[in-house]
Amino acid sequence: MQHIEPVVQTDSVIDEPEEEEYEEEVEAVEPEDEQDHDVTEGVVDGDFVDDDEEDSGDPFEIHFDHPDEAEVTGRLKKVKAGTLQAKQIKSDVIGKLSEAGPAVETAAAAPKLSTIKSAKLKKRLVDPATSLLPKLTSLQKELAPGILEYKDVLFSGRTSENAEDLRRLACVHALNHLYKTRDRIIKNTSKLARDDTADLELRDQGFTRPKVLILLETRQMCVKYMDAITKLSAPEQQENRKRFQDTFSRTDPEGFGQDKPADFRELFEGNDDNEFRIGVKFTRKTIKYYSQFYASDIIIASPLGLRRAMKDHE
Repeated sequence: MQHIEPVVQTDSVIDEPEEEEYEEEVEAVEPEDEQDHDVTEGVVDGDFVDDDEEDSGDPFEIHFDHPDEAEVTGRLKKVKAGTLQAKQIKSDVIGKLSEAGPAVETAAAAPKLSTIKSAKLKKRLVDPATSLLPKLTSLQKELAPGILEYKDVLFSGRTSENAEDLRRLACVHALNHLYKTRDRIIKNTSKLARDDTADLELRDQGFTRPKVLILLETRQMCVKYMDAITKLSAPEQQENRKRFQDTFSRTDPEGFGQDKPADFRELFEGNDDNEFRIGVKFTRKTIKYYSQFYASDIIIASPLGLRRAMKDHE
């Protein structure tokens, strides 16, 4: 596993004054949160300026902006008819892979990545991602194309040895999606301000803000994911970070003995509480922990914590 030297913390951390206990329930978005996408960022004289060139081969654009209507229609018909096609792929790294989907013609699979730089990432993410993943492991090269192409990937070979590699790859994909979605919304907002055409339809967002859901086993796992996300996003400020650290992280001086297997220690060391949920919101320079669910960009939760929140909301 590639060793990453600890990053020197130079970011300012804002710890808000004592307030009422955080309500971990699904709440409605407050009016002031609706404009937190920084709609003026990157806008010059009413026009949105993006430092990334538009790429029709970008999986994000294919998946969200320019879907092939004929292909989508064909897939839906096959799904409704229950006609699915499965094929077996032999992998020297994983073993046997099974790919299933509607039996229609699809584009050729993307080649394996040699480095993370060769992926279709936002420019602002390339350098941090390269620092976090300076050299892709064989497993990362095998899984990255499917994940970055927005395919549903189920990998059951997670171990204590490859857990960090998988986590870092997942965080790169999550932030890449978050940045591209956010810039797309800003770009379309600028376009709407300049074009008063009534029939201009831009489907770039839903009724709520969350874009990524991460399900994890324990609070300590949540800390590990947020540490990776923080290294990638390099925020100038982190609101409520100390509160998050105190609530979610715990250091066991003695830990578990060597009689426990490595996967047991990796899962249960630290704060092993399995009932939690937290919203995280990103603005141009800030990460805010404990944001309201519907005002968050990323929701990190355990299955139990998410189920309790849904049940309480019902």
